Amino acid sequence: MPEPAQVTGMRALEASRAAFVARLTAGATHELRNVLAIVKESAGLVQDLIAIGGTDARADAALARIEMQVGRGAELLASLNRLSHGLDREEEVVDLADALVHVVVLCRRYARQRDRALVVRGVGLTGPVTATANALDVYRALVVAVEWSLDVVPQGCGVEVWTEPVSGSGALRLVGRLPVAAKVDGTGESGGRGGDGVEVDTSSADWQALEASLEGLPAVVERNGGWFSLLFS
Repeated sequence: MPEPAQVTGMRALEASRAAFVARLTAGATHELRNVLAIVKESAGLVQDLIAIGGTDARADAALARIEMQVGRGAELLASLNRLSHGLDREEEVVDLADALVHVVVLCRRYARQRDRALVVRGVGLTGPVTATANALDVYRALVVAVEWSLDVVPQGCGVEVWTEPVSGSGALRLVGRLPVAAKVDGTGESGGRGGDGVEVDTSSADWQALEASLEGLPAVVERNGGWFSLLFS
């Protein structure tokens, strides 16, 4: 029978995981409402144009917008579904590149709210990158790192993230570059990058806050100037 302290710790862990899922679910469902509103508005425009006797370039643009938003909605639902399955098992082999893609999809709203871009680079180009851990806790670590990065880069810039294996080590690496010189459009997507980005002034307190936020999660921070890695064991 678990000791009282163990029971308390387990309950605290379950509560923190539930709060994390609830927060990302709330953000994703808000985005889905936006998707549906845009689809409804665009479909209404097409209907109006047909009713007055034909279609023109506006109808084509509206149909293209509907197609784009349907794809965006499907992407959000796929990522939210994958996140929810992180509750299925206490430990599993997690594909970090796949997890990172889903995290970026679910965090673009937070990037847009901060007037930043969030970019995934080179997914699938480095071969399999996996970690054996609780999948939801892996997602939590990735979100912590992404949101911290979005907070420390200047407005109008972006954060670039990717995965790569760490040679000669049993650990695995998520690399975040701070920042990418990316223009942010109305969706929070990158409008392109140029040069090597801009300088980011991160203090010791900033790094300590990131490390503190990762306590109890299956990743630690490795710093390298304006770069950082999350090492998953």
